[in-house]
Amino acid sequence: MKEEIASQYYRVVKTYFLKRVGNREEAGDLTQDVFLKVIQSGQSFTELQNISGWIMTIAHNRLVDHYRKHKMIGIDSEQLHDLKEAESVESIYPFLEKCLESL
Repeated sequence: MKEEIASQYYRVVKTYFLKRVGNREEAGDLTQDVFLKVIQSGQSFTELQNISGWIMTIAHNRLVDHYRKHKMIGIDSEQLHDLKEAESVESIYPFLEKCLESL
């Protein structure tokens, strides 16, 4: 049952994230996080009156966590992707120096 609900709402949640973070890879990661929580939840779906509202609340909370984590130090989605793809630690030194200066 949980897997059926996840597949029913997956596209809606991914679109929600994509519009807000602007990066397909990040949107996919965030969406997976949400449905991992949905599937692992002990919540009985038969007791829920508004399943979509519950799932979107989880998605919203995950987005807030994402923003807190990345925006606190001024990293946007493109910069985060560049950092993940960096070939060496030395290549990210200028960015790290800029972050430290902003503290």
